[in-house]
Amino acid sequence: MPSAGIGGLILGVAGASVLLVAGIVVAFGQPRWLPRIGLAPDRMALATFLARLAAMLQGVALIWQSVVAQWAWGSYWSWDPVECWRLVPLLANAILLTIVGQRGWSGRLPRVLVWVAALLGVAVWIGTESLLGWLGLSSMYRMG
Repeated sequence: MPSAGIGGLILGVAGASVLLVAGIVVAFGQPRWLPRIGLAPDRMALATFLARLAAMLQGVALIWQSVVAQWAWGSYWSWDPVECWRLVPLLANAILLTIVGQRGWSGRLPRVLVWVAALLGVAVWIGTESLLGWLGLSSMYRMG
C-alpha cells in the first residue's frame, strides 16, 4: 500500500475505535474520562452521536483509500479483497444506525449490534492484510 494510504487506515481504525467507545457508553454509561459535551444529554444520545461519528470516519477512510488507489493503480475500486473487506465495517455500522433509528437503543438487538459492529470494524481494519496472507490471496495492498 502506498504511504499515502496509511491515512485511510488510521481513519478506519479511528472509526472502529469510536464505535467501541459507543459500545462502552451503551453498556456502562458515560465514562468519567470522556468529556461531557453539550450535544448529548444522556448516554443513548451520546452513543448515537458516536456511532454517527464512526460512520463518518469509516466513510472518509474508504473515500481516502479509493483516491489513493486511483493515484497508485489507476482505478478507484478494483474488487480487491482488502477493499471489499474494508467496506464491511461501514455496512455493519449503517445497519446499526438504521436499527437504532427505527427502535432506539431499547432492546437487546441494538446493544449487541453496536459491539458486533465495533469488533468487526477493529478486526477488519487491523487484520485484513494478515488474513489474506494466511489464506494465500493476493491483493494490491499487500507488500511483499
